[in-house]
Amino acid sequence: RVHPEDLALMQSKLQDHLEGRAPTFESEHRMRHRDRGYRWVLSRGLAVREGGGKPYRMVGAQTDTTQRKLAEEQLIHDALHDALTDLPNRALFIDRLTHRIRNSRRQKDRAYAVIFLDLDRFKLVNDSLGHAAGDDAPSQIAGRLERALRIENLLARMGGYEYAVLVTNLCDAEISAIGRRLMDAIEEPLLVHEHPVRL
Repeated sequence: RVHPEDLALMQSKLQDHLEGRAPTFESEHRMRHRDRGYRWVLSRGLAVREGGGKPYRMVGAQTDTTQRKLAEEQLIHDALHDALTDLPNRALFIDRLTHRIRNSRRQKDRAYAVIFLDLDRFKLVNDSLGHAAGDDAPSQIAGRLERALRIENLLARMGGYEYAVLVTNLCDAEISAIGRRLMDAIEEPLLVHEHPVRL
């Protein structure tokens, strides 16, 4: 019933307790539920030992921690993603860029580029059409930019009306082609609350 990805660690913790290397057994892992999905559980146990110290049974309990785990995952997601567009935010982008820079020192042939987009005229959208329209425009732009990129490229909303793209595994000719696709995506007018808007 234990999820295949969690099984080895759970068994290792159990073995540590049974062989006396850990005073108790405790493991948080996924277990198959009767609905065929998985639930997170916290398993805690204590081996009951005979006179020579050999374990002959376990006593313990399991607690369903699925809701807490989902809430933790949501908090992590929210901390690393823009609330309006659900794109990665500045913190996640900087983390991935830092990782790419470190890797490039070891793998000299892995080219990458950062493209930064600062879009103008959003203030005009906010002032003339209202804040709801001002919230709609960044989401539309995010969708267009995502469609112009390959899945392995990282698009982030850096804040306000600034976006950044981390493009990996490319050659120089590809950089200008990607830039052109991004510009084409932006140049098409948006339809914001039934009003065409050019950025």
